[in-house]
Amino acid sequence: MTQPAIDAETTFFGGRFIKVLVTGGTGFIGSHTVVALLESGHQIKLFARSNDRVKSTFESLGITLSRIEFEIGDITDSNAVEKAVQGVDAVIHAAAVYTMNRKRSGEIQRVNARGTRIVLDAAYRAELDPIIYVSSVSALLPPDGEILNPDSPVKNPKGTYIRSKAEAEKIAREYQGKGAPIAITYPGGVIGPNDPYCGDGTDIIIDIINGRYNPIIKGHFPLVDVRDLAALHVKLVESGKGARRYFLSGDRVLFTGLIDKISELTGRRIRYFIVPSWLIELPVRLIDLLSPFLPFRIPVTLEGFRFAKWDPVFDDSKTTNELKISLRPYSETLSDTIKWLHSIGKINDDQVGKLSKD
Repeated sequence: MTQPAIDAETTFFGGRFIKVLVTGGTGFIGSHTVVALLESGHQIKLFARSNDRVKSTFESLGITLSRIEFEIGDITDSNAVEKAVQGVDAVIHAAAVYTMNRKRSGEIQRVNARGTRIVLDAAYRAELDPIIYVSSVSALLPPDGEILNPDSPVKNPKGTYIRSKAEAEKIAREYQGKGAPIAITYPGGVIGPNDPYCGDGTDIIIDIINGRYNPIIKGHFPLVDVRDLAALHVKLVESGKGARRYFLSGDRVLFTGLIDKISELTGRRIRYFIVPSWLIELPVRLIDLLSPFLPFRIPVTLEGFRFAKWDPVFDDSKTTNELKISLRPYSETLSDTIKWLHSIGKINDDQVGKLSKD
């Protein structure tokens, strides 16, 4: 069912009005991308799973539904996607299941790989330009000793989530090879305020604040602000540029440094101790095997453990040099995120600490 947009803002861009279809627009990355597009004057059409998700997501972001056209459907339904791509100029495919929780392995594969093929195929045949696909730096893991860049080869990694993103990446590159004007973005771990459904990235911040990461191993993680990623997507909404690929991994942060920074910002000591990876690898494997049968969420996953053990390095220079993207300090992102978590009741007054005075 298509919902009419009332007083939707438009922009004259490249000699024509631009209307952008966004899949996954009620998710974390998608919703911030929608806000950034609207603020830039673009017209939006959402492809979402339910009216309720659209309403709750954008009301929390201060966006009135009269500014958005939306169509309800599932990205693994090829007929629904075919209908959704009609009447738009470009598409941003941000729909994905972002979790390393093995309980959702079937959904992860269905949405991340099969759904991507359906969306990219429909957009290609509809001659949309550009077609922006939100991939992940995880799609090019493991690093195999190299500094990863957007043109690094796709491998065959283990792990449900990482494997699904690698398969989707192969699909996107297949269509780029056919001449499709697909721009691929590769974010690192995405964090920031206003996460509509508090996904895995936000859960990590909450778990750190609650002292649930103990013991830990040494390892770096790439962290990027969701608002900076949204700004990149706005920059890429330009036709006639052909196939492109851009990393936005963000800051490469030691996990211990992330905990220390949260301690510094809140003025609360968060205890942890470091152990060698070999010491906890077997327990992590056992926990991962048992996780689908447990009635509660485990903060540590085997895929996350592998990521830390690989300790990958990513090269964002192409993005910063060509597109002049500047990233906000990750301390600012953390501060904004922690204050937002406090405002919605996810952490208490003691846990927000001195940030409550800002």
